[in-house]
Amino acid sequence: MGKQLRKIMIGTCVFAMGLILVGCSTSGSAQSAPTDVLLGNTNVKPTTYLVRKGTISNQIQESGAVQSVKQQDLYFTFDGTVAAINTDVGKLVKAGDPLVVLKDDGIANKIQQQKFNVERAQIKLAQLQNTSSSDPYDIAAAKLDLKQQTMSLDQLNQHQDELTLRAPLGGVISRVQSDPNNAQSTLNVGDYLQAYNAFITIAAPGQSQVVCTKISRTDAQYIAPGQDVSIADQSDNGSYDGTVASAPIEVPSSDPANSPTTYNVYINVDKLPAGMLGQSVSVTIKTQTRLNALLVPASALHQGIEGPYVELWKNGRREQTLVQVGVQNGTDAQILSGLTSGEDVVMGN
Repeated sequence: MGKQLRKIMIGTCVFAMGLILVGCSTSGSAQSAPTDVLLGNTNVKPTTYLVRKGTISNQIQESGAVQSVKQQDLYFTFDGTVAAINTDVGKLVKAGDPLVVLKDDGIANKIQQQKFNVERAQIKLAQLQNTSSSDPYDIAAAKLDLKQQTMSLDQLNQHQDELTLRAPLGGVISRVQSDPNNAQSTLNVGDYLQAYNAFITIAAPGQSQVVCTKISRTDAQYIAPGQDVSIADQSDNGSYDGTVASAPIEVPSSDPANSPTTYNVYINVDKLPAGMLGQSVSVTIKTQTRLNALLVPASALHQGIEGPYVELWKNGRREQTLVQVGVQNGTDAQILSGLTSGEDVVMGN
């Protein structure tokens, strides 16, 4: 009985050891699995991209307005109500053409009355000068009075002339609006205009420029004079080339409370039709361009714990390799190190 019990126990121990060995064998097999299996690879070749060299550009897209390099904002130097409008956006005008007239508020009657005052002063002076007994002081006072009345008449005539706003130069009217803070506002008879409210812009013919007024702080850091720009006419899909003429010299990297949130960028454009003055256009600024750059699709990039990487297809297997990335534009990415031209990169999903 004792011998049989010992045999049973020995058999049980042998069986248990066998199970342990089988388990160890299975665990060791999982730890030494091929790399491609761990990465989820199979022997079926995925879609790949052959690393090549080319040109990559990063772009900023914004809207802008066409204006002349030489232009002038027009305004009245006193308040008044609009009596007549002789112009509109897009109208070609000559220097001296009347554009807008304000109500005169009886200025014509005031001028006529002042003319009478001048004539009375002239008559009084003539009487004194033709009388031998006239006091020299009275003659001098009459001369001063005539001069004063004449100056008042000149001021009234000047004011009457200033009621009519005239074009200071020949060109195209690119803006007409009653409210300078509302681009959609229009000018109508009866509108009240405040002094020095620039409500008309006239642009001289010649070289045009595009101004973008809503460039963000982030984008402005990458814009510099001389960068290539593409201009698209939103009305007829025409396309024109230009270059950045001026940009913010220094853009704070932080966000100080007193620093602007948007910046102006001016773009020189040749051969823009005169009829485009004042129109809105689409602007594409090429901020970063790299020639002969090593390129991969942006979708092939992955982000790992140690940094960006791509998967190469080598000998029927996927292999991860870390890369250093340069310029990116949403379609392609420049690889500064980690790859060589001609390698097969696995495309992302």
